[in-house]
Amino acid sequence: MESTDVVIVGSGLAGLTAALSLLDTSSSCRVTILEKDAKLGLGNSIKASSGINCAANKEDVPNFRQDTMTSAGRGARPHLIDTLVNGSQEAIEWLQQRLEVDLSSTAQLGGHQAERTHRPSGSLPVGAEIMGKLRKAVEQAKERITILTNAKAKKLTTDGSGRVTGVEYENTESKETHTLSATHVVIATGGYTANRDLLNEHRPELTKFPITQGPFSTGDGLQLCQEVQAASVDLDKIQVHPTGFVDPKDPDNPNKFLCAEVLRGVGGILLSPQGQRFCDELGRRDYVTEQILSLHPDHDPNTTWDASLTLPRPYIVLPVAAAASISKHIEFYAWKGFLRKVQGCQGVAEAVGCSVENVGKTLQEYQHAAKVGNDSFGKTRFIGVPEMNEEFYVGTVVPVLHYCQGGLAIDTSGHVLGKNGEPIPGLHACGEVSGGVHGENRLAGNSLLECVVYGRIVSQTICGDKK
Repeated sequence: MESTDVVIVGSGLAGLTAALSLLDTSSSCRVTILEKDAKLGLGNSIKASSGINCAANKEDVPNFRQDTMTSAGRGARPHLIDTLVNGSQEAIEWLQQRLEVDLSSTAQLGGHQAERTHRPSGSLPVGAEIMGKLRKAVEQAKERITILTNAKAKKLTTDGSGRVTGVEYENTESKETHTLSATHVVIATGGYTANRDLLNEHRPELTKFPITQGPFSTGDGLQLCQEVQAASVDLDKIQVHPTGFVDPKDPDNPNKFLCAEVLRGVGGILLSPQGQRFCDELGRRDYVTEQILSLHPDHDPNTTWDASLTLPRPYIVLPVAAAASISKHIEFYAWKGFLRKVQGCQGVAEAVGCSVENVGKTLQEYQHAAKVGNDSFGKTRFIGVPEMNEEFYVGTVVPVLHYCQGGLAIDTSGHVLGKNGEPIPGLHACGEVSGGVHGENRLAGNSLLECVVYGRIVSQTICGDKK
């Protein structure tokens, strides 16, 4: 039987952060990473594009906490949120100092009171910038980190007391099964939006929504831990992101590219098929999503979505001048065919399929709202306000399944909790596979932060937990 000190299942941001932090914290810890795919670190983390949050300064910590609590709604768990927010500045410093990650640009995204969402100023999106440097650092630590790809975890092993003692895994190429014993097991396998059986069990009205997460997001870690009596929380809390791009070449493909929040953060507005605004584009994700769903005449906002209805497809309209600050995002989206450049109100109207009069009236009303500082939707922050005759980027968007707030029950040390509410010895979790950190709705920019904060906490817990 093979043995190691720590097995980490999953190689996204949370798993690799835990692995590298274990090396930083302990001079002798041996780590083995199990990744079911053929390559390391190619999960959902690398696709992140809007940014990673950090309290702007000490004075901003209470506001950041308030924004996260407000977004989480009735499902907020203050102890987990406090851990996230209070650890944000150290998390960013670790990325910048340990990995030399560029996080020099900031933006204020929906649901935030301040500019605290960081992204690179260069050509790479934030997920690719972080994961590229993190993966390189982990791969260079071969003397203490063993990386096993094509290794799908099948079962957690336990002893007579219920302590987790290792992982049984299958080589997906040879189909051979191996058992790896360890003092600690870290589950960092991500969410379950690609598991339609789990969706149908917990949120049947969402089963026909397209998704932004990869086909590997099947809830493996959640199911592994449930077999050893781990508790789960908020499995019905699945975030619908308001804007995934509709590919004109393949409009009904169930897998979508995210139309990043930052497009609205720098000045993008949303238009209905009639060419009218219908929401505060900088509102929280759940709010913007509900306003989009309400474009369907048969949707009752007081009830859950009727899966038999066709999802509305509004349009994102972004002035070319405002897009300059995120030029690399725009170049990529345009290259993929998601955005097209048009000229003035006439071009927008033709792209949307509505009258030029409607578009002109909408833009005039928006300009007036920007001058007075508010509009009928409660928007008070206006950036990149368009001129009538300038160039615009226009793309079709649709609500998409984007993130699982629910998952394994954890404490602030990253222990997985059993159904009795007590930590399961030897078992830890971090990242999207864990539940409860985000409540009913995740605040934009908090997913990457959760991976780094709790990934580092798990490493510290393991090095201090000799039980």
